[in-house]
Amino acid sequence: MRCESVRNTAALALRSTQHLYIDTMNPDMLTTIAYCALMWYAMATVFVVEEGYVGVTYRAGRLLEEMAEPGVHMHRYPFVDSMKQVQVTMQTDNVTDVPCGTKSGVVVYFDRIEVVNQLSKEHVWPTVQKFTVEYDQPLIFNNIHHAVNEFCSSHTLQEIYVDLFDTIDEHLIDTLQNHTRELAPG
Repeated sequence: MRCESVRNTAALALRSTQHLYIDTMNPDMLTTIAYCALMWYAMATVFVVEEGYVGVTYRAGRLLEEMAEPGVHMHRYPFVDSMKQVQVTMQTDNVTDVPCGTKSGVVVYFDRIEVVNQLSKEHVWPTVQKFTVEYDQPLIFNNIHHAVNEFCSSHTLQEIYVDLFDTIDEHLIDTLQNHTRELAPG
């Protein structure tokens, strides 16, 4: 009988302690917790698009057709929507260590090839839909290697470095523009 009484007293003391804790919780603490939760939610809904970029939104991984102009915006569905920025001003991509295999079998390397390009706003959505926000990789970086290889394989080392060196730029520009027009106009 005594053991059962001790258990009942211990259970009653535990309930009393829990009750006491809830009753004496500081109202300012509840306000602080609510404020922190609200701020956390607000921070998850707000995103900023920098000048010179547009924002494309993904909802649960699917690209939405709407684009956000530079400024502060809010997601409709926080934690489900995500935003990525796409540059719409002039940008320079540096393609480094590009191999050039000549007609005579000699392989030389171009240390760096600079490609200046700009994606127009009206072509952002179809380009991102087809190539993702990393569209530079398939449209520029991969094509530079192909264009250089194409040029070099039909010329000798003498032609590449001396006779036709000043025409390599025009060849690369024409090849990139034609290929880009075919794959992603804009």
